[in-house]
Amino acid sequence: MRTARILVPLAAICMILSTSQTFSAIPRAQRATGNTSTSQTTVAVTIYAAPDGNDANDGSSPANAVKTVKRAVALAQSPLQQGRATKIAIANGIYREGGIAINGTQIGGSAKTTLLIIEGAEKGKVIISGSTSAGWGASTWKLNSTDSLIYEHAWPYTWGQSGMPKGENSTWYGEFMRRREMLVYNGILLKQVLAYINLVPHDRQRFWDYPGTYYVNETERKIYIRMRQPMAPADSFEVPQQEFLLTVDAKENFVLRNIIFKHSNPYIWQNNIWGRAFACSPNGANVLIEDCDFVYNNAGGGDMVLANASTWRRCTFSSNGWKGAGMSSNDNVLIESSRADSNSWRQFWQKHTGLDAAGIKFCLSNRITVTRYNSEGGTSEGLWYDYDNKNITCDQCTIKTSSPILLEANPGPVTITKSLLNSVGVVGTQSVVFDSCTMTRGFLFSDQNFRNVNGWQAVNQNWGVYHCTVNLWGPAYSWDPASTDPDIWGRFFRTLESDYNQWQWDSRYLYRGDTLFFNANKQKITFAQWQALGKDVHSRFMGVVTNVSHPQTAPAPRSRTAPPSIYTPRGQRIVIRGGAGMPDILPAAPHGVYLIERKSGFERRLVAEAVR
Repeated sequence: MRTARILVPLAAICMILSTSQTFSAIPRAQRATGNTSTSQTTVAVTIYAAPDGNDANDGSSPANAVKTVKRAVALAQSPLQQGRATKIAIANGIYREGGIAINGTQIGGSAKTTLLIIEGAEKGKVIISGSTSAGWGASTWKLNSTDSLIYEHAWPYTWGQSGMPKGENSTWYGEFMRRREMLVYNGILLKQVLAYINLVPHDRQRFWDYPGTYYVNETERKIYIRMRQPMAPADSFEVPQQEFLLTVDAKENFVLRNIIFKHSNPYIWQNNIWGRAFACSPNGANVLIEDCDFVYNNAGGGDMVLANASTWRRCTFSSNGWKGAGMSSNDNVLIESSRADSNSWRQFWQKHTGLDAAGIKFCLSNRITVTRYNSEGGTSEGLWYDYDNKNITCDQCTIKTSSPILLEANPGPVTITKSLLNSVGVVGTQSVVFDSCTMTRGFLFSDQNFRNVNGWQAVNQNWGVYHCTVNLWGPAYSWDPASTDPDIWGRFFRTLESDYNQWQWDSRYLYRGDTLFFNANKQKITFAQWQALGKDVHSRFMGVVTNVSHPQTAPAPRSRTAPPSIYTPRGQRIVIRGGAGMPDILPAAPHGVYLIERKSGFERRLVAEAVR
């Protein structure tokens, strides 16, 4: 879902917690528990796969391992039909294959509900890759006669461009978004260009550093590359060619562990299907995905639909051309200790960042808990809660993408705690609580057309902002002046609870003299007048702050036994020792956090000391 947006700043540099306070009945989200029942202790049959195996084997032992994961999955069908819990044990190595499919209904018998585990031997050492390297060695490239850094190679594929999703246009969904050619050089993705004249030897763009560019001419059946340095005999090239790697449908009680999925190259969208390397649609309960990486895929990394009680643990969704992962129509989803970095490079090439670009995107789901999640780089949202999501929890997350969290049209409630966020975007979400969060560049978005989603009104109301130090880049809260809703600000203002915060005005991003607060009639007021209206009664406004230091790590759990930690113990005050040439800082509340000060090209950690 894409909407018109107005950016309205709300940001913070550090966490300040006060003693326990009781606030009104703005509901908190119900936390997910995820999959708590799937276990591998009941495995009855183990099937082995290894790169040096043979698909003519029966897979019954490491010595009789099959060669491909696809063959191992085929051998697993019989025991699954019989209700015998089965494990596919995959030895370390690269498996260049794709099109692996599991469908419990099609297998029949007890296959849908019988436990299936697909597990790599060691984390980070088992790779299912959709690319081929055969025939693409350095010696197979021909040096172009006009440029010593341009090489050419025969191109056997005529994939062309995909169709366009309904409602999109060629500006937003242009040719970059509709192509699937990829070229990987020494493990690094090269950047595609759409004309021979645009080939450049080096392209560095924001979060991505490309050692060369490539152009595919399907008419000539050739691919051209321009490198930053002459090709060496040891250089390797990989060409992704598999549209999907693994799909799991109608399969409850499923475990996936210790596998890297990379180099799938589906279209982002084709025939009403969004592309991804891995897709799981269990239409049932109990899925555990653990220690898996979904990286360097042309479209999406992973996808889950129609799951009840699922857990994603220590997974990585990074460097994908579209989004890291998508979650739709799920209940009780737990994502913990995972990350999604530098996604949406295809959209960045297109200079479009609005179409589903996210580290992880959710819709139509209930009880979603994301904890200890990290996301950096890329031009997409770190977490995007699209529409009709309920009971959203984010806890101890560090998200420093260009738009870390987008809450679009959700009935809530939403609870965001102990997290470091560059910004927060909101279109129409109610019952949102920020408690003990750090926001270095925060924004509130308002939609100019509040619309009904599944029968309820998408509105911003019933917000709580507690225990935060907010570094302002603009007005503390605001509204979309183009909105057709006459009460857009009044409703938000009346239902807002904001207290025990510390507000600071960052002079680098505000014109001096700007008013930061507004009353219910949209009139500019001072902070004292804001407090007189019952907002931030116990909060402090610290005035103009220059050279603000931003925290670089997420708040850690409070600890009395392991100083120096992020927090000092509750009930103590702290002083931030500034070091040479820098002033000490004594926060107003009895809780504190380390800061990072960038100075002379390097980071210097300041020291927090408890003051009794």
